[in-house]
Amino acid sequence: MEGRIVQQNVDLGSLAEDGNLLQRRLGEKAFLTLKKELRKLPKGGILLLDFRRVKHATSTCLFEILRIFDETRNVGYEGKYLLLRLDLRNEDFVDCLSLAIKERGIVLPAIDRKGRWMLLGELSKALRETLELVREREELTSGQVGGHFNIPISAASNRLKQLYQLRLISRKEETISESGGWQFIYTPLPDLSQIEVHI
Repeated sequence: MEGRIVQQNVDLGSLAEDGNLLQRRLGEKAFLTLKKELRKLPKGGILLLDFRRVKHATSTCLFEILRIFDETRNVGYEGKYLLLRLDLRNEDFVDCLSLAIKERGIVLPAIDRKGRWMLLGELSKALRETLELVREREELTSGQVGGHFNIPISAASNRLKQLYQLRLISRKEETISESGGWQFIYTPLPDLSQIEVHI
């Protein structure tokens, strides 16, 4: 992801009623707002879902909001990323959101109010190790990942593809000059703590 990172902030607290997302209709409204903003975002852009002003939410409402993750996997939204912004002092809300993410079987990156990066959801040990390697090395191919973990290139490629489909890493296609073929180069998302957020 080269150049300036474009991000769009959506304050979900502004869509809540007295800081609460307790009804399905509020989740549906939030989803439609997020989808509209996602559509406008350029490739490589990040949609920031800001939950810091949300006090409470029901799992039904959160499930509606988290449908936005499915949108990022659709054609036309490739290369667009989600990032959650949380206030970890609101433990009840963070626990509810974490449970909703886990039940949906997704993984989402998040930053806290101090800009510290974390993942919500569950990744296998193999995917976590691969994600850490991509973050450390900054640019990797399937062959390099396979060599590092001493696994077949097909297994390395599968790990990288899964991380990309979860929108936890980005990729670009590169032509191999010797053969004329192509390969994917996988890169970490930008240092999310360094994204300038305008509220």
